[in-house]
Amino acid sequence: MRSPLDSRQPDWRLVLLVVCIAHCAATTLMRVVPVLGPDLIVNHGWTPELIGHVSTIANVGSVGFVLIGAGVFRHLGSARGILLGLGSGVAGLAMLAVPAVGMPLLAGILIGFSHAPSHPVGNDLLQNHSPQGHRSLIFSIKLSAPALGGVLSGLVLPAVALTYGLYTALVTAAIPLLIGALALIPLYGQLRALDAQTTRNGGMFNMRNVTGPMRTVMLDPTLRSLAMTGFILSLVHSAWLVYLPTYLSVEIGIPPIVSGYIFAVLQTGAFLGRLMLGWGADKILTPRSVLVWALIGTAVTTCILPAIAPYSNGLVLGILALITGIAAAGWSGVQVAEVMRLAKPDSLIDAASGVMVTTGAGVIIGPLLFPFLINWTGSWEAAFASLAIFPVLAVFTLIFRRRSRRV
Repeated sequence: MRSPLDSRQPDWRLVLLVVCIAHCAATTLMRVVPVLGPDLIVNHGWTPELIGHVSTIANVGSVGFVLIGAGVFRHLGSARGILLGLGSGVAGLAMLAVPAVGMPLLAGILIGFSHAPSHPVGNDLLQNHSPQGHRSLIFSIKLSAPALGGVLSGLVLPAVALTYGLYTALVTAAIPLLIGALALIPLYGQLRALDAQTTRNGGMFNMRNVTGPMRTVMLDPTLRSLAMTGFILSLVHSAWLVYLPTYLSVEIGIPPIVSGYIFAVLQTGAFLGRLMLGWGADKILTPRSVLVWALIGTAVTTCILPAIAPYSNGLVLGILALITGIAAAGWSGVQVAEVMRLAKPDSLIDAASGVMVTTGAGVIIGPLLFPFLINWTGSWEAAFASLAIFPVLAVFTLIFRRRSRRV
């Protein structure tokens, strides 16, 4: 457990800023392959399936490193953990630029490593340095950074690729990583001093560190319920994130730059939704109620959007993407704040890592499941709509569990 905070305690607002920038940069990288998918198909000879596979590899790298790396984060501390993520992102972009066999998969792993510290390290920092009573909003602000990264990637990268080429777009994607490193400099000394009080050498990959995250979550019924809700929501949302630009451009025929704008609007909805739902969980509804409504909204929009997409113009699709982003992605800050509130003080990193692994499993399974659904249903639209069964089942499970507790 941390010692009482002293005069070296960093300002929580600056901590939030650094965490948000680092998370935004890492998530921008996670969106590079989906938004530049049409360009990678043309320039590197990729297939739509490879786009999904590399995106999945990135998610596997992120979740896998979190699963086995809790001890690494404890050993390195928050400051060096953030730098590890930023450096891995630069290496991943370099690999993505090489049109050679095997390089896309290596790039996906490194991009995943870049994203790995965002949740456990960032959540631990905010839990220990932010004021109580506002943490649903604070964590929602932190988790709005990934949506902002998606907005930037959708708005900027396809336009840069169209004007200056694929390689310039990849270089552009590295700029947020540099900004993240520069933002960390003013706080680096303070964070390293605090890290020295809690980090320890050795044992980074022992069985306690490997099994601790999942054991912490699975042995606690409330954390387990939160983790499973995140799994369902992330499964549906990840399928949209990975395949929406390719669906709009390749299947419907919308120009790649327009599909990039629609993707950016989807991410804008996620950004706004996280702020709105985070504020609502603090001031109006309970966090559990917010999660139930997020499941309902995700099911509804997942049915409506693909049903009208083939017959709509860019403006209508943009409006629907905005609503979908709010419903399907605005929940994550509320979930993380509840996890950090309910977890024991000495197991915050384990709890955050365990929930991220479970939620990340949904991120991985969604893009893997979607091609099967296309083949099984016979169309992209039916495949999207069939995803709605997952949040519907989750809603009934939560309602049944709540009633069973009252009996």
